[in-house]
Parts: sequence; structure tokens; C-alpha cells
Amino acid sequence: ASKLRLRRKPSVDLSIKNIGKDHNAALDYITKRKATSFGETFILAGEYLVETYGVENVEREVENAAGIFKKSQSNELGELLDVEERPKAMLSFAFETEIISRGLYKALLSVIDNIAKTGEVYDAFEQAFKLANLGKEEIKALEIGKDVAQNSEKYWKPKRDSNRRYLLPKWLAVVICDAVGGLVGNAIGGPIGGVILGAGASIEAAR
Repeated sequence: ASKLRLRRKPSVDLSIKNIGKDHNAALDYITKRKATSFGETFILAGEYLVETYGVENVEREVENAAGIFKKSQSNELGELLDVEERPKAMLSFAFETEIISRGLYKALLSVIDNIAKTGEVYDAFEQAFKLANLGKEEIKALEIGKDVAQNSEKYWKPKRDSNRRYLLPKWLAVVICDAVGGLVGNAIGGPIGGVILGAGASIEAAR
């Protein structure tokens, strides 16, 4: 039987309130199992949700997340973009395909630029909340991105401190990939999509 299908009753409700923590738990789950390809990375993110929450069936969400990653994170030759280019590429793809609004697109562009300049994740999001003229749903979406980014920062910081591969600017790019992936994933598949695409984009950026 597929590991992406329900094998037992849910023990906990999957909630958008936990998306940041679930994102980090999914990162840990995937890392321990040493995914060797981006396809396997997204499958493992789905397996985490099935094992943890008893989610009934995440095959479609895994397929959608992997599809968005492949379409938005590769060039015309099918080669993966440099890590630093990926957040804006996914953001542009999400805007052009009407997954996210223009207001949210502009707000996230400012977040990406500010994080890259200052290295301050919290401040970049707070500035976007103050300056952007966003609707209620857009604010909720930006809050999801902030939650994922702050939890991602906690997850990757020990690696930044101990492994030179994760020094700036790569470390910041990984965190931004998390935030954009989590936000876009939630837009296409709710909390399930947010965890799968956010964690998947994060792991692949950190390779």
C-alpha cells in the first residue's frame, strides 16, 4: 500500500496554526531519511503528514507541490536555478498563474529584498505588514509565510553556525525558499500543501 494513504485514524488535527512547527518536523523527518531526489523529498513530506496526522490521502498534494517546484525552479533547459534565484522565481510563477494576488506578490518581493539586505526575517515581515495595503486573506497568507520563515530560521541556524555550506547568503536563501514555498503551498492545498511545498523547497535549497 502507498505510504501516502491513510493507515490509521488521525490522532491530531492538522491546523494552519501549526504550519511552522509542522514544517520543521517535516524537515527533520526528510533529513533523517536522506532523500536523494526532489521527487523523493516531496514524497517524504507527504509521508510525514500521513504518519503524524493520519491524513487520508496526500498523493495529489505531493504531485501538485512537486509540479510547482519543477516548473518554477528550473530554467528552459530543465536545470535547477541557483538557490538565490529560486524564491523570486517561485513567487513570479505563483503570481503569473494567479495562485497569489498582486498585493501579496509585491509584499513578498519586499520581504525577500529586505531579508537579503538586512538578514532580519522578523523585521522584514513586520515592515511588509505596515507598508503593504493588503486585504484580510492576504494578511493571513503573509502571516503563514512569516510563521514558516521564523521556524525555518530556528531549524537552520545551528547548521549555519556549524557548517560553512550554510553561511550567508545561502542560509538566507534557504529560509526565504521555505517562506515562499509554505505560502504558495498553502494557497494551492491548505496546511497540507503548505507543509509539503515549504519543506520540499527548503530541503532542495539546502542541498
